[in-house]
Amino acid sequence: MHAFGLEEAGHYEAAEEAGLAALDANPDDVWAVHAVVHTHEMRGEVAEGLGSMLERQDDWGDGNLFTTHNWWHLALYALEAGDTSRALAVYDDHIHNDQAAGVPIEMLDASALLWRLLLDGTDDGGRFQSLATSWAAKSGPEPWYVFNDVHAVMAYVGAARFDDARETIDRLQRSAAGATGTNGFMATKVGIPVAEALLAFGQGRYDEAVAGLAPIRRDFHRFGGSHAQRDALKRTLIEASIRAGDKDMARALSAERLSARPRSTCNWLQRARALRASGDDAGAAAAEAHSAEHRSQFAIALAR
Repeated sequence: MHAFGLEEAGHYEAAEEAGLAALDANPDDVWAVHAVVHTHEMRGEVAEGLGSMLERQDDWGDGNLFTTHNWWHLALYALEAGDTSRALAVYDDHIHNDQAAGVPIEMLDASALLWRLLLDGTDDGGRFQSLATSWAAKSGPEPWYVFNDVHAVMAYVGAARFDDARETIDRLQRSAAGATGTNGFMATKVGIPVAEALLAFGQGRYDEAVAGLAPIRRDFHRFGGSHAQRDALKRTLIEASIRAGDKDMARALSAERLSARPRSTCNWLQRARALRASGDDAGAAAAEAHSAEHRSQFAIALAR
């Protein structure tokens, strides 16, 4: 837990050291595995992260509910390595299927993975529909923890069940009105604007998605979750700005992301699309080359 706190505070080297010390003491501590995974992810060290997870898979791969979340991290690495098939196989085998427990952490991981595939333009093969049905079975007259509710909206939007998404947002708004607790604050400050932006994105109202996300992007941390989980929102903002034709926003945000994770293949590909939309074909080609270079290195690690 100390390692994870250090990681979320941005002290990645110290976090990795603390996480590895915990694993030396207890190799099958899935939380320690998780903390180390985060340190690599936040530094864009896909090959190192993959290697760490695959080497220790016998320690964390089953026997604990939190295992599902670690499999989600492995699927994110697979996406960075360009192996969409591997990511979907992890989804089907370990994240969401007919035998899934149907608990929030499992379903929000499923939503978060499929949403990234949606942003990349990848066909989900009907998985969003099944996931949305699972979320609907859990819905009631009152919202949950707002972080979970927003991931339900992701699933509904991905499945084009826009009425269900709208109903969930309306419940959040009614619940948050006049609320004084933490969940109400989180919903009003971040959750409801994010959910509205996700719905706008799914319906092709990209300028509205940008208008909803851009003013609160410095407040995403108030929403709960980790940096890695909230990254889906940042990626959505960039993708919406590209599709909305907001060239300046797209270029600025893609450059900002690369300054933090210069080895991210997804970041380089979004940078390429932002540059091409601005008419900079040469810059776009160079960005695509950077992405391909990193992706080939990551693919070697994934093929182990």
